[in-house]
Amino acid sequence: MRKRLSTISAIFLLIVILLTVATAFYSFITGVTLHESFMNAVSRIFGVTDGEDVSMSVISFFFTFIAAGAIYYLLNYIIEIFISINVREVFLMDKIKRLKNHYIICGAGRVGFNVAQRFKELGEKFVIIDKDMEVTKEMNERYGFLAVNGDATDEYNLEKAGIGRAKGVICTLGGNEDNFFLVLTAKHMNPSLMVVSRAETVKIAKKMEAAGADAVVTPEVLSGRQMAEKIVEL
Repeated sequence: MRKRLSTISAIFLLIVILLTVATAFYSFITGVTLHESFMNAVSRIFGVTDGEDVSMSVISFFFTFIAAGAIYYLLNYIIEIFISINVREVFLMDKIKRLKNHYIICGAGRVGFNVAQRFKELGEKFVIIDKDMEVTKEMNERYGFLAVNGDATDEYNLEKAGIGRAKGVICTLGGNEDNFFLVLTAKHMNPSLMVVSRAETVKIAKKMEAAGADAVVTPEVLSGRQMAEKIVEL
């Protein structure tokens, strides 16, 4: 996306530079004001005026050729981007609409990504929702995961991910409040869902369980159990 924006900016800058040079040139040649020179430059670039001499016609043709080429390339580039994005979106949504009994991973951070990797190893079907467009693009293109861009706490995005047909929701958003709200929203939209959430503390975990979460994982409890298991294995 950044490369595309930089290309569009470069083309737009070329057009601006062209108009600036043409304006300065006509102002120098004719001695009129910059405003009149700018209007004259535009009229000559996008249509040769009547009664001009041969030399000015050649110059006008030169500016017209460059401007027309730049504008054509800019419009063509924008159209290609629009078509490619829409085609990708159509194929993505078609795949998601075919899913049933899948999982929805809300948040593609370190925890969410590891959940996705594990689901892939287990052969489970899943969809990722993340608000960072670059992250969802990476999930789609680099890892081949189905990923939807948007706020996971928004019902619209949960519907796009097929929450009505899903088996469960994994809440791995960054904040406790977001995960808490997500638990409530997911259970409201599909009461039969299994909802597993992360929480920073045991106190927050109990509140999430009261809100409807089927299971809550906290780093302090998880790390404590792992440490106990490791020392027993030694």
